[in-house]
Amino acid sequence: MIRFSIFLLPVIALVAADEPTWNKPLPEWNVEDAKAVLTGSPWVKVVTVAYMRKLSESERRDGGNMEAEGASKGVGIEGLDNFSLFGSGKSKNPGKATPATKLWIRWESALPVRAAELRGADNAAPTIDGEDYAICVYNLPLTVTGFDMKVLPESLKRVGWLKLDDGKEVKPSRVLVRPDGSGIATLVYFFPRSANITSDIKRVEFVAQVGRAYLSQFFYPEEMKFQNKLAL
Repeated sequence: MIRFSIFLLPVIALVAADEPTWNKPLPEWNVEDAKAVLTGSPWVKVVTVAYMRKLSESERRDGGNMEAEGASKGVGIEGLDNFSLFGSGKSKNPGKATPATKLWIRWESALPVRAAELRGADNAAPTIDGEDYAICVYNLPLTVTGFDMKVLPESLKRVGWLKLDDGKEVKPSRVLVRPDGSGIATLVYFFPRSANITSDIKRVEFVAQVGRAYLSQFFYPEEMKFQNKLAL
């Protein structure tokens, strides 16, 4: 028994060394730990988006928004020929897309994300209130929205949702737009907790349409645990 225990010690140490940083107690986190959570954890995705082609005059007229650059309420996504699903790796016609933009999507309401933002002094992180799930899209150029800022939040609310693998779809209760003053904005999507996302749900797809950009990104609840508890 003694020999067997001694033999196992290096293995146990190796397993502990491979534990993700977010499994450490919060008081032990340093700036590097925070950076690891915000750049390589299950709550954070880095994606590249290519934009839909601009709408024709007739499409803008049919959609009821002559100023829109991308899809509007009268033009369904399925009716557009050239768009990419970022995060999925699929593209119908990437050759005709405009230059790609890298975006960050964070499951903002998750405790590890909020803790990492505080520890790392992330000034770009928005203040979130209430008990809803919150998902943020960072680094979005406002030029792709095609909507007046006054109506943009309601427009985004109509064309955003969560898709659960049991077939359930959850619409956002509200969407906030946080411009940074340089033509870039952070979008904050709030979804009701009544959706009751559990670790039994294999994956959750965040879907949103923002002017000419169509967003699609998967999250996996089983991986999104902090100290063995689901953190959303």
